[in-house]
Amino acid sequence: NVTVSVNIYDRSSKSLKGKEKAKTRWSKHNQTRPEKKKQYLQIMDQQNFTTFAETAEYIKQHIETDKKPSYDTIKRWLSQASKGDFS
Repeated sequence: NVTVSVNIYDRSSKSLKGKEKAKTRWSKHNQTRPEKKKQYLQIMDQQNFTTFAETAEYIKQHIETDKKPSYDTIKRWLSQASKGDFS
C-alpha cells in the first residue's frame, strides 16, 4: 500500500512539474497568438481578400517569411479569429 501511494505521488508530482515547464515554455507563444490572429484578420480586411487561403499565402510571402508560423497555421488562425476565437 505504501509503495503504491509513493508511486502515485511521484507520478503526479512529475506530471505537475511537466505541466509547469510546458506552461513556462509556451507562455510567450500564448500571449502573441491572439495578437497575430487580430493582425491577420486586419490584413485580410485591408487587402480585401475573400478567402483564408489567399490571405495566408499573402502573409507567408510578405509578412511571415520565416519557417514559423506555417501556411497551415496562419490559415487555421484566420479561421479561428473569424469565429471570434482569439485564444
